[in-house]
Amino acid sequence: MSIQQIWKKIRKPLEKEISPINYGLWIQPLKPLKLEGEKLVLISPNSYTSTFFEDRYKKLVENLFSKITGKQISIIIKEVEISPEISSPENSVPPENEQRISHPRPKASAGKIIRKNLPQDFRFNDFIVGDENKFAYEVALQVIKNPGKWNPLYLYGQTGVGKTHLLKSIIREYHKRNLKARYLQGNQFFSLYYKTTRSNSYDDFYSLFSGLDLLIIDDLQFFEGKVKTQETFFHIFNSLFESGAQIILGSDRNPRNIKGLEDALVSRFTWGLLIEISPPGTSLKAKIIRKKLNLEAEKYPRDDIIKYFAELDITNIRDIEGIVTRLKAQTEIQKQTITKKLVKQEAQNLCLKMTRPLTINKIIKTVCTYFNISKEEITGKRRLKKFTLPRQIAIYIARQETKATYPAIGKKFGNRAHSTVLNSVQKIEKLIKTDPNIKKAFKEIKNLLAA
Repeated sequence: MSIQQIWKKIRKPLEKEISPINYGLWIQPLKPLKLEGEKLVLISPNSYTSTFFEDRYKKLVENLFSKITGKQISIIIKEVEISPEISSPENSVPPENEQRISHPRPKASAGKIIRKNLPQDFRFNDFIVGDENKFAYEVALQVIKNPGKWNPLYLYGQTGVGKTHLLKSIIREYHKRNLKARYLQGNQFFSLYYKTTRSNSYDDFYSLFSGLDLLIIDDLQFFEGKVKTQETFFHIFNSLFESGAQIILGSDRNPRNIKGLEDALVSRFTWGLLIEISPPGTSLKAKIIRKKLNLEAEKYPRDDIIKYFAELDITNIRDIEGIVTRLKAQTEIQKQTITKKLVKQEAQNLCLKMTRPLTINKIIKTVCTYFNISKEEITGKRRLKKFTLPRQIAIYIARQETKATYPAIGKKFGNRAHSTVLNSVQKIEKLIKTDPNIKKAFKEIKNLLAA
């Protein structure tokens, strides 16, 4: 048998073994070049395909080759741009039952600039920065200065932490520079694609993405379980990525936690820059409240009222803005003075809990009390076990209970690195399962925090 015939026999069971999108993205682009003794040489169009294939499918293909030929081989990948001379007819046939769709490569930016739905209410100058979102904000600015450097950029966090504000601020800046940009929510992309399949107007659909300098897809979690939508998006993603366009994605969760998201997409997103935006803490909420109130100096609430408002268990910035809007109305229309009672009343009108959220400072204070050490000792550089163990427990609780990012936690514990915080979390997570004393201390501290 020729190497092409062997490859064709290997591909058939692979089509049944893995999903159509993964087959189409990671197996179909590979072409057999030659068999040299115990080495099968495959050629790949790019390093990304090569790496993903070697991580996920290399062993599987080697085993299938052995079953078909009786020979043990190892696969070698060479990266070259695949030409028609290298490709063989049987390798260019799409998997059975897969719709053949043209996926045009985006052209250089040209033509009419996309200004539809230009965001008027979202600007970088209006974005309020704190420890929880500073890194995301700074990277967003870099995306404007150096398009494509951080690609793809993936921002995630719970509803109302400021993701959409940043995304629409970015697209606004692209428009101001006369660059071709498009912003879509996940459900909008799906709706457009669904209409395309019904009308068979694929050229019109793909023309929406041709020549873009920037594509933003917000609420990516809407792709969950939609295999065809994911496959179509990946072809668009690949074409834009290879052309140097900036791609930015927003979601309420890490791509690894989106059920039904194909491995191909998860891998591509996690190869880019992932940034988690944490819910706003007391300090950031106070900044937001002061700026959003924007009242004359004599009508500003006292600092103790701002502090009381900021310490309420509200982590959605939109909810904060809702309360502020009602407070402004009470102040400007009914000439009322802002008091704690009025803040509480407006929060209750939105059915918000009035309990104060657990803060990292409170966790540090409680752990220090439990272990009879000082704040300076738990956040300092000393590595004695009587300091490192409480420090690691406090870091673990901070990550579990406040949902603060690793950099934000590290800053609270003496500007420790992301990796140090991550290692502390992983270590205590294991010790709680294996060490009864650590488990007991953890439960007792949690009880103190709940009191």
